[in-house]
Amino acid sequence: FSTIFSFCRRCSYQCRSLDRKIAFLDPAVVNFNNQLSKEKEIDDYLFNALVKQNGCDHILLPYLSHHHWILLVINIDDSKICVYDSLRKGTDNYQTIMNALNRAYVKYRRSKRTYGRCAIDATSFRIFENQYIYRQPALTNLCGMYVMWYMLYFVESGHLLPRNAEKLGLETSEMLPHVFTALTD
Repeated sequence: FSTIFSFCRRCSYQCRSLDRKIAFLDPAVVNFNNQLSKEKEIDDYLFNALVKQNGCDHILLPYLSHHHWILLVINIDDSKICVYDSLRKGTDNYQTIMNALNRAYVKYRRSKRTYGRCAIDATSFRIFENQYIYRQPALTNLCGMYVMWYMLYFVESGHLLPRNAEKLGLETSEMLPHVFTALTD
C-alpha cells in the first residue's frame, strides 16, 4: 500500500499545482480486505468523501482486490465510474466496491448536499470499463505500476485516457520497460 499511497499523495500535490479538480481516496482504507471486516466504516468513508470532494471533477480510487490493483475514476456530475483494469477482468469481479460506492452515492443524493453537481438524476453509478488502456502482460504482477501510470497520465493531461485506439496512438498495448523505470524513480 505504501508505494501506491505515496504516489497518490505525489499526484495530489501535482493536481494542486496544476489547478486540477482531481481528488484521491486512500487505498489503505478502501480495499477488499477492509470491506469484508469494516463495511460500515468504509461506507461512511465513501459518503464523507463524496460530500467533501463534490467540487472535484473526478475522484480517483486505486483499489486492491485479490492481489490485483485497478483504478476507479469517479465522476459525481455524470453519475459514472470508469474502471481501469490492466487485466480486463470485467466489472463483475469488483462488485463489492461497486456496491459500497452505490450505497454511498444513494446516501449522498438523499443528503441534499449535492449542490446541483449531479447532471443526471440517477440512483446509482453507471459503470464503464475502459478497453483502450495499456494491458498487463500475462503472468506478471505489475498491476500497481499500471495503476500509477494511469493516475499519472490522468493528472498530467487532465482528462481520461482516450476510449479510441487511434487516439491512444500505441504500437503495443503493453507498457514499455522504460516507462516502468520512470515511474519507479
